[in-house]
Amino acid sequence: MSSVTMNQIAEAAGVSRATVSFVLNKRERANGSISPETRQRVLDIADDLGYRPNRTARALVTGRSNLIGLCVRDLGMPHYANVIRRMENRIRQSSLHLLVSRWDNDPGVDDSHILEDIFPWPLDGVLALEAVEILSRHWEAKGTWPSPIVSMGGTSYHLDNLDSVGIDLSLGVTQALKHLVEIGCRRIAFVSHSFKTHEQDWRIQAYWQMMQELGKETEFVLLFDQERATAHHEFKAYVARHGCPDGLICINDEVALGIYRALCDLQINVPRDVALIGCDGIPDTQYLECPITTIVQPVEEMCRIAWEMLQQRIENPDQEIQHQVLIPTLAIRDSTQYFGGKRK
Repeated sequence: MSSVTMNQIAEAAGVSRATVSFVLNKRERANGSISPETRQRVLDIADDLGYRPNRTARALVTGRSNLIGLCVRDLGMPHYANVIRRMENRIRQSSLHLLVSRWDNDPGVDDSHILEDIFPWPLDGVLALEAVEILSRHWEAKGTWPSPIVSMGGTSYHLDNLDSVGIDLSLGVTQALKHLVEIGCRRIAFVSHSFKTHEQDWRIQAYWQMMQELGKETEFVLLFDQERATAHHEFKAYVARHGCPDGLICINDEVALGIYRALCDLQINVPRDVALIGCDGIPDTQYLECPITTIVQPVEEMCRIAWEMLQQRIENPDQEIQHQVLIPTLAIRDSTQYFGGKRK
């Protein structure tokens, strides 16, 4: 907190405290009487004296903290880092500040304070990335939201009583499966940390449904988690027990990168012997000896729409709930395009 007060700035500038307040809070008098010269003099003196605003006091007066929260599942995964970076760029342009926190889906957490535990500060609004489980538990316990919230993501984002913008990854998986069948894959497996949550995860649900429609047997390669190292280690063990499928769809690009390294270690060629597909569209998938085909999420568009929705909700809390669903694209690269050793 700054020890320099507005009164000290006013005295040094030869103006009233009210004028200083208008200038530092980027407001104008009703009659527009603050000249550009006076405004600049106040700003220069405030800077010279080392003035820093007391944001807590300002929030009490204005009812706004100028802070936006973004909660994500994992701070380390490149896809989530990409969302954080793009959202921070947008919010910074509005002269607001982004606070990022990781949410933990721990059933032992006190549901009545779950959102307050994630963000123990006053916020003007919250962007919740793939956090429907947390949001649902909070609503069941409290029946109210602590601030305006927009839910977003590619798998877990829709609640009837919250604005949301999502990405229908089931369409991406369906397109990926059709692509694998068209290039000649016969044994197509889905690589994931679980198959028991298929009712909540549209990717796994789409795999189940599409494989049934194709008359093919489902096959799941189950991992302990969604880390590259885990996929690398556990897939090699899976191949030792069951042999290697000739078509693989991975729950995300992190897993796909770990699988790719495992296949290289096993001297199983991608794409000659195995066609490999990831999901998310992180840049890493393009910079391999064999670039990986992936389901690309429109992250930039999702962030833009989510931020617009949140701004509208902050300004008009009683407006009608909005829902929007975006469509991913399948970026076909070498890891499937050259399956079997020839261009498809």
